Amino acid sequence: MPDETLEKARKTSQDSEMERQSESETPLTLEMEEETREKPLAYAKLVVTHSKTAFGIGVGIHVFMLFLTVILILSGYDIMKPDFTTLPLSLDEDSTKLRADAWQNVHTDDSITPSSSATSGQKERSILYMPLELFYESESGNVFTRENLLKIQENEDALFSDPEYKSQLCQMQTIGSNQTCKLPLSIIRFFDGTYKGIDATFEDPDFNNIITVLTKAKNITMTSAILNFHIGRDAVIDRDRNIASSKYTRSLLYFGWPLKGYKSTENKDNEQRKKLDKAIADLYTERLDEIYKDKLGDVNFYYFNLALMTKAIESQVIYDMALAIASFIFIFAFMLLQTGSLWITSWGIFSIISSFNIANFIYRVVFDYNYIGIFHVLAIFIILGVGSDNIFVFMDTWKEYGRNHPNSDLVTRLSVVFKSAAKATFITSLTTTIAFLSNVQSPLLAVSSFGLFSAILVAVNYGSCTLFLPTVIIFHEQRRKGRCCFWDMCRRTRPEQPIEIPEIGEETENNEIPSSNNKGNFVIQFLGGWFYEKVITHKYVRWGVLMFFFVMVCVFLGFAAKLGPNKEETQVFGENTNWGKVADMRKSAFLPSQEDNVLVVHIIWGLKEQDRSDCHMTDYKCKGRTVFDNSFDMNPPPCQTALLKFCGELQTLPSEQEKKLRLRRNEVTGKVEVQCVFSRLDEWMEIESNKTKYPAGSDFTLPTSGEKIIPLMAANPQLYNVSRLPDTYYRFFEVALGYFIFDGKSPEYANTYDFEVYSPLVGGSLDQGITGGTNYILMQEFSSSVSGVSRMADPLKSLVLMESAVIEFLALGNKYGHRLKFLAIALNTTINPRTLSYKEGLPIYRDWEDFVNKHVSKI
Repeated sequence: MPDETLEKARKTSQDSEMERQSESETPLTLEMEEETREKPLAYAKLVVTHSKTAFGIGVGIHVFMLFLTVILILSGYDIMKPDFTTLPLSLDEDSTKLRADAWQNVHTDDSITPSSSATSGQKERSILYMPLELFYESESGNVFTRENLLKIQENEDALFSDPEYKSQLCQMQTIGSNQTCKLPLSIIRFFDGTYKGIDATFEDPDFNNIITVLTKAKNITMTSAILNFHIGRDAVIDRDRNIASSKYTRSLLYFGWPLKGYKSTENKDNEQRKKLDKAIADLYTERLDEIYKDKLGDVNFYYFNLALMTKAIESQVIYDMALAIASFIFIFAFMLLQTGSLWITSWGIFSIISSFNIANFIYRVVFDYNYIGIFHVLAIFIILGVGSDNIFVFMDTWKEYGRNHPNSDLVTRLSVVFKSAAKATFITSLTTTIAFLSNVQSPLLAVSSFGLFSAILVAVNYGSCTLFLPTVIIFHEQRRKGRCCFWDMCRRTRPEQPIEIPEIGEETENNEIPSSNNKGNFVIQFLGGWFYEKVITHKYVRWGVLMFFFVMVCVFLGFAAKLGPNKEETQVFGENTNWGKVADMRKSAFLPSQEDNVLVVHIIWGLKEQDRSDCHMTDYKCKGRTVFDNSFDMNPPPCQTALLKFCGELQTLPSEQEKKLRLRRNEVTGKVEVQCVFSRLDEWMEIESNKTKYPAGSDFTLPTSGEKIIPLMAANPQLYNVSRLPDTYYRFFEVALGYFIFDGKSPEYANTYDFEVYSPLVGGSLDQGITGGTNYILMQEFSSSVSGVSRMADPLKSLVLMESAVIEFLALGNKYGHRLKFLAIALNTTINPRTLSYKEGLPIYRDWEDFVNKHVSKI
């Protein structure tokens, strides 16, 4: 009888053990069971045997990389230079981009003689910098009520009268002999008497005759062009119906440069821009945001300026990075709950943070990428998720093996867990890394650099998790298990309880051996029982699942086929923010006007595509090198005649061609807005020819020649010494052009319309091809201008006068002995760059390419 009882007990015990094992047998545990019988890893032996040393080495490597980064920063090495102001999404090697770069940077090329404005100087803050746009939206539907206009006037007067604005930022204008701040371009100007010289109606300071004033502005051609800027698309102005209504209006507050201490806008322009942007942001960021939130009674207020928007983007990026701190806190708390150890959690988070630093070091030093932008901020959130997942996988595997093999030694346990967890996390990390690396081939710097950085980050974190985390866990198991910074109450590890095993032969009730868990895990029972037999393995369910996903794939492919480029500019801010509202209003709320920001097409001669071969691959701000077409020469009469004819043809294009090119006509003159120096030069020279100081019958019109232009030079001996001209001199077109641009070298040439419009369209340098001739004349005149300077007793005064002489000599290059290096014709279009889609823009681009190629080939 005892033998039967003993056999029954053994059988029951074996069945219970088999049941327990079957409940925990998953693919991972089965794989671990096989690995348990294999030889332990040498790495596991090393970590367990020398846990303190292994942990110290792991911490040391991470800390060393942090210190190395700090040392590089202190030494001035550009290890990390975030740039959140611009998102480089341009094709830097594309032909159209290189053409645009050539034009934008040609004026800063060292071979180009500084313009007279750069050498002689522009008046302080006399040139318009990017203005502050103010937008007003009436909640009741009409912003043109007396109450609303008074609110707008009060707001703009407060902004305009600010002492800091007037002393440091406002654009200055010359009225008589006085320099004053230019008034804002506003609907208020029609009422405050600014335009009363046009009509006396435009003086209604109390806004008692709003309908009359706006009707008069609409009916006069000159003021109608201005009024269109201020009224919305829904505007109705009708004196007969006694109505003047618009939901929107807008104003411009002007900023000016060059700043005090700078000779011109070309003098250290980047430095001036930074100072201006900072001053604008410091003065207006909080002030305008407060007005935006408080509103102006019935009127919603919005504003736009690129400096303010850049400041807002930087603030938003900082805020988003602050959200990463909240994510860290959440992940820290969740990880603490999962691991049950403050020690493991703290070092796990540390490994995630230091992975970012190590990845940046590899990204910057090894791969030589030096761009960190807005996209890279997203990597913080990516690595938080990926890094914490890797830790959870390792810890779950560690705990599972410990439950199944409570008596296993640490070497075996770590070896098996390392193999299983490292393999599982390797697959996920590898696929994630490859996904990011696929972006490296993108020609867009923001995309390719983000892909490379994120791929490195994921790979580094995988290495840290698989090599450093085991040292943390073993150190914890051997030396810190059950401890929590000397505070026993925070201990989460329960002390192990001995397992009570009944004596063999001792019968329990119903003659059964107790089982620790007869029912097993609910999830295991559910998935392995009825649900598995009746649902998962059922043939109709399996085919149904396949059909469902097949249909879903087809639907997704159908939608994917309809995807196309974004038709509008990417919006950084939401539609309910100031910036989102402004973007919407600038796009669709107002009528087209002369003040709109439109695309300007430049047809340029004398330039080739910009050379970026010396630019670093990630330096999207690099200007490259300007390449000139040395064969360009405007002195042959047929060239001048052809371009003069071309300028005339631009005004008489067929309506269909004009529509395809989207050319804009001036609302006042009705002419196509073309800035062609040839047409204006020919007109100006014809007027100059009729002045009494020239011989009768003088003709300075195009095409130029020595016979035409030498009388002009002879009549201006203060500018030209004709007696020293060599017989080989032929650049008379440059003489005529320079004389026109600088208004006959009048003292106020910098304030003339012609100088402002046409001087940016031309540029040249001293003619290096002439030796002993004109250059000799120039040097002779330069020598005579400084002959007495070097002998002065006062060195400082001598230096100042010498500088003035050099400046005067450089300006002389614009008179004669000068070679025209490039020339452009500018045409305004009706295209708004903010709303132009690729679908609409590409055909327009091709039309322009065909048009220019066709006409230039004739020239």
